[in-house]
Amino acid sequence: MSLRQTPTIESPCKLICEMDLTSALCKGCGRTREEIAMWTRYTDVQRQYIMTELAERLEGSDETKGVTMNWLMEDAINPEAGQSLARMSVDNGVTSELHHHRNCTETIHVLDGEIEQRIGDKWIKMAAGETCLIPIGAKHQTRNVGKVPAVMMIAYSAGTRVYISGAG
Repeated sequence: MSLRQTPTIESPCKLICEMDLTSALCKGCGRTREEIAMWTRYTDVQRQYIMTELAERLEGSDETKGVTMNWLMEDAINPEAGQSLARMSVDNGVTSELHHHRNCTETIHVLDGEIEQRIGDKWIKMAAGETCLIPIGAKHQTRNVGKVPAVMMIAYSAGTRVYISGAG
């Protein structure tokens, strides 16, 4: 018989596993290395305390402010997915972080608003109803140039994405 309780508070991991060298926080979830390593050993009280801190920690981050990803399908949701699907919103005047994925293509379909989509060194204007493909390894970012929040459906050819920030 095990005395260990089943955790009721899930990990806040967003699969953007890169540490910010200035803040020593994960750019995806806002946790410290210790919090990530110890997550499964923490009690729900400890986890809840960390969860309440995360919003404030990430609020100061330019990479995440004004950009929201709502994951609809990925390997973390269903281990058999083999692909990822998310609804992304970008506030007016906001530009997402420059990044690339070394393991998958990314398809962006604009549902609402107007964006400029950077793929490599080119910027492409896109509006509702338009779609583009970002090849494996291509550096890219999204800039909202419209007057309303831009909403996109994002599909990836892998169930777990390798996210590499910046020009690296």
